[in-house]
Amino acid sequence: MLVTSDDGSEKDPLDISELAENVTSYEDRSGNDATTTPQHHFARVYAQQDEAIARNYYANNSPHPSWQLRLQRWFLVNTFTPPWLPRPIQHTYVGYIFALLLQIIVVLIMIALMHLFSAFTFLSLLTILAVAFTAISFGTAPSLFSTLSGLLLIDFFVLSPFMQGRNSIQYALENILFLVVGVIISISASQVERARRSAYAERTLLNAVIETVPDTVSIYDAQGRLVRSNSAGRSQDNKRVYEPLHRSYTTGKLQTPDGATVQQEQLPETRALQGETISAMEMVWHDSPQKAQYLSVSAAPLYDVQHGIKGAVTISHDITALRQWQAQTAVSSSELDAVFEAMTDGVFIFDKQGRVVRMNTAFRSLLGISTQPNYFERTREERRSLFRVATENGQPLPFEKWPQMRILQGETLKGETDVLLHTIDGRALYLSVSGAPVYAADGILTGGVAICRDITVRRHLEQYTQTALRGFLEMAQTLVQGIGSEDVSEQADELDIDMETITAVEQRMAELTSHVLQCQRVGIIAVESRTNRLLPIAVFGLPATQERLWWEHVPQMRPETMPDMLVLLNRLRTGEIISLDIAQVPGAYLYTLFSSRSILLAPMILRNEFMGFLILDNADEEYIYSSEEQALAGTVAKLAALIIERKQLLRERAEAQANELALREASVRMNEFLSIASHELKTPITTIKGSTQLLERRLRKVLSPDTLSPEERIHLQRESEDLLRRTNTQVSRLTRLIDDVLDVSRIQSNRLQPNVEPCDLMTIVQNSVRLEQQNVPSRVITLTMPEVASVPVLADDGRIEQVVTNYLSNALKYSSSEFPVAVSLDIVGNMARVAVRDEGIGLPEEEQLHVWERFYRVPDSKV
Repeated sequence: MLVTSDDGSEKDPLDISELAENVTSYEDRSGNDATTTPQHHFARVYAQQDEAIARNYYANNSPHPSWQLRLQRWFLVNTFTPPWLPRPIQHTYVGYIFALLLQIIVVLIMIALMHLFSAFTFLSLLTILAVAFTAISFGTAPSLFSTLSGLLLIDFFVLSPFMQGRNSIQYALENILFLVVGVIISISASQVERARRSAYAERTLLNAVIETVPDTVSIYDAQGRLVRSNSAGRSQDNKRVYEPLHRSYTTGKLQTPDGATVQQEQLPETRALQGETISAMEMVWHDSPQKAQYLSVSAAPLYDVQHGIKGAVTISHDITALRQWQAQTAVSSSELDAVFEAMTDGVFIFDKQGRVVRMNTAFRSLLGISTQPNYFERTREERRSLFRVATENGQPLPFEKWPQMRILQGETLKGETDVLLHTIDGRALYLSVSGAPVYAADGILTGGVAICRDITVRRHLEQYTQTALRGFLEMAQTLVQGIGSEDVSEQADELDIDMETITAVEQRMAELTSHVLQCQRVGIIAVESRTNRLLPIAVFGLPATQERLWWEHVPQMRPETMPDMLVLLNRLRTGEIISLDIAQVPGAYLYTLFSSRSILLAPMILRNEFMGFLILDNADEEYIYSSEEQALAGTVAKLAALIIERKQLLRERAEAQANELALREASVRMNEFLSIASHELKTPITTIKGSTQLLERRLRKVLSPDTLSPEERIHLQRESEDLLRRTNTQVSRLTRLIDDVLDVSRIQSNRLQPNVEPCDLMTIVQNSVRLEQQNVPSRVITLTMPEVASVPVLADDGRIEQVVTNYLSNALKYSSSEFPVAVSLDIVGNMARVAVRDEGIGLPEEEQLHVWERFYRVPDSKV
């Protein structure tokens, strides 16, 4: 479509050259005000008029307008004001006034011409010219008004004096012809001007759109010359890239993403000039060897009214930041993969059907997949059949209860889930599983991730601790029951304990020490305080020949003739636990009886009196005894000291039969202490053993610089501090138990003074329950407390806690593990009552009479 330009010529509204010449200046990127050009002013006037016409049109719009309304709308659309008028008088009525004044001027000129040139015949051309000018400037309605007003003025002021002799029909036809020509000129001229104004406004709007596009917009002519670019392309940074873009193929700076040089025929503008439309063609501009700019270029041809290609337009988008982000993302993904593979815990990711889609090296090692080369070629059911998953107690676990299936049900596992996994290569592993479901952005479950930590060593340690606990309990029972309750019966006239019974107790003590400390050989030697004479008490783990040599050689040793032995005994008297090379220990019997080089000597001290020492042999040439093992050896040595003391007491009684009552009192005192020890020693010793071993493992992790993150290291340090506090508490408790030996005589003589002071019975009961729950985590203990803040009482809190703990431990010992033990604290008036209830077999009425007899046990009762 051709429109009339400002100079009267007809031009294409999308002419490329004119677009290049009429670049509109807008607000620049620095925020400065734009300079308004005449074209910008005209475009704004045209836009305001179009907006007013549209408002009037839609305000009167109806689904079925009448012909009068349609005609009115047509006049509104084709009536306008010229942009050269001052803004205050830009109104439609001005056009009618202008049309009338212009026709009056034309008539005056015509009258003057007729007086000057009587034969002038083209007078009406001036009126037609006024009509055309009005139509171009103000549109259809003012130009029609100009036609009518011009006809009337000509008829009355120009032609009337010359009407004589003219035919009326001719006159009427001339007027009608004038009106027809005026109407045609008004409509045609106003339509052309309207089209020109619309095209100009659209062109200006297109310029504004091009200038506001943040990407570089370039316009090329038919020969491929750059004739126009927007403000983004004219910026200093982009000029360096986009101005020489069309000739970059000669320098090799413009390449494809794979490094190939872009040739001229491959350029987007070249392909667009051939009629091709290109979308998002990616290229790389190499400004320097170290700097590359990634571009995404789209191009399309520009057509003229004859559908011929008159140019091309390209839009170049800088995607350098995107490519850099993608490269950084790839690096981060690679780092994440490295972390994933470097994790010591097994990690696997699975989809919503439970299929494992990814696993790290640690998890493959846990499963033993390397032993099955065709593992991933098997079906899901075949792979699942290679494993057996059970509870920590060994009960088979249904597939729907497997950790990953629980996670797919929306459950989050936080490490409290332990399973027993039988791997492909036949190992049995205890795993602690943590995991959580994975959701998409819309909240739909897409799978899950699980972390498996191998806790097999910890479980074995727990089993070892339980074994040690049972060993200590048997030690306590051996110490307490070694003589026999019938021997201490008040019905007996005299206490008849032979040395063979004591020897059996000592031998049993050596055997239990070997089991508790996991030593191959154990020896117990007593030392006389005055003469330093060595007396063999018991030995375990030696062959018969070496055991015979033990009993023969030890009594023959004379430390007074062996200075090195005296130094060793003096060190033991100070309470030092000695770990040394056997070659450094004087005494030929050590060379002949113990095969390993590393042995451990633990002193037996009771009431600050050195009574002997234990010899522990692990049968490992290079074995190093840990501090925990040394502490346990010291505890066992204190228990063994009780045997030595009892043996000494019995020996003294044999030498002084007349002092039979004193011997009875000594035995009762010892039994009293052993009774306390059998109930109390198991808790602190077990806690010390477990805490110290866990502390050692965590310290190794803390000292290792590569296995833990700073947050995990801080967490382990805090846990280690807590373990040290618990160990210190239990050591204090164990010390108190040892000191309770002094209370035996006080109890017997009724001189034991309880430490009565205000205390909270509720706290005492809670501590006892918490302690037993830690010792027996597999049992269920329910606690019912009154709804009060505290239960204040006057009592010895330590003795009360012992009583509650004894009741609770007996209830756990003599009831099935399937049933809970209930502990309750009730307030009745001004009295408080603590009750412990279990689901055991109970006591017959005849046996209830013996409840308060010390060490009484129902016959055939089972723990």
